[in-house]
Parts: sequence; structure tokens; C-alpha cells
Amino acid sequence: MKNLHDNKLKVLESAWGSTYSQMASDFTFASGGEGMWDSTLHASRVAEEMTNISLPLLPPYIDKVVSGVRMSPPSMAVKTEDQELQEIINGVLRGIEKASTASSAYVGAMKCAVTAGLGWLFWAVETENGLPVLRLKTTTDPTAIMIDPLATYLDGRDAQYAVNCSHMDKDQAKELYGEEACQGSEMAFSSKMTFNVPSSAVLDCIWYIK
Repeated sequence: MKNLHDNKLKVLESAWGSTYSQMASDFTFASGGEGMWDSTLHASRVAEEMTNISLPLLPPYIDKVVSGVRMSPPSMAVKTEDQELQEIINGVLRGIEKASTASSAYVGAMKCAVTAGLGWLFWAVETENGLPVLRLKTTTDPTAIMIDPLATYLDGRDAQYAVNCSHMDKDQAKELYGEEACQGSEMAFSSKMTFNVPSSAVLDCIWYIK
């Protein structure tokens, strides 16, 4: 099945591939164990039944940096020339943050950023009492989210598009979108965003287009 955004995915894969491979390596190293070893050296030591002890010392330092966000979670705010409008918008944002347990999202994004360089927050549209609602979320896998590689601002404010890649059960995809959704894409992927897609699932991408 030819996906409308396949060309964008190719661009993102090319632009972010090396960065995200290094991020994945940083996450693996920080977790300790085999991830702290050179793969060839570790394999040879296992083959020779040599000791493979590793002491992950990074997590305490990561938690020390993130603890500031835990103790004093940030919050979103909007500034406008209309003071009354500004108060209304910020009130809505605070309501969304409270309903989303946004403090946990901020901590999760910060932990990813400290560990591997990037952390993300994103808006998700969910259904509550039959009505669509906005929720602020993060992801434990920051390599699942990519933004327009031509964006020049550090916060990505000038990005024209972004994608959040996850997995969806094939039966659910068929029920929601039809049989065609279970056939996948014609594009050959190699990047982190399609690693470990279970055979019972399909790649599920949420696109944000400006």
C-alpha cells in the first residue's frame, strides 16, 4: 500500500538515522549490563566464560538532574496582547495539564533528554465520555518521534511536520481502517522507528502537519 507520507518518512529516516542510532546506543549504555560493553568483546568474553560485570553509574546522575523537574514541574503558558484571552487560554492549558498528569510527562521527557539528548512532549486526541479531549503525553522511546529536519529553531517551532511512530494490533487496524491497513507500506524501512514491530502488529504513525 502506498502511503501518502512515505516520501516524508524517507527524508526523516535519512536525516535522523545516525543521530537516533547514537541515541539508542546511549540508552543501552546507561541501562548497564551487556549494553556497556563493545559487542564483539562481550561475545568473546562470554565464549571464554570470563567475568562480564558492569556497574551502571549513570542512572543516579541522570536522576539527580531530573529531580529538579520532579520537585518543581514546569507548566505551559501563552502570552497574548489580549489579557482576558490570555487568562482563558492559560486556564484551559492548566486544565489539560491536570487531566493529563502532565508532571509525569515533563519528567519522562526530561529523563530521555538527559540520557540521550532528546525528549518529547506531544498532544494526543483521546475519547472521554464519547467526546474528543486533548491530553499532553510523552514517550519512553524518543526515537519514535521525528520532526521536519529543515527546522532551524532549537525548539522546532518552525517545523512544518512531525511524526510519532508506534505499533497497532493488526486486528484493531483492520477494524478501524479496513483490510488495506494491515498490508503495510511499499516503502523499505531500516531506521529505529520500525525496529521490533511484532508480527501481530503494524506500524502506526500519527502525523502532525502545519
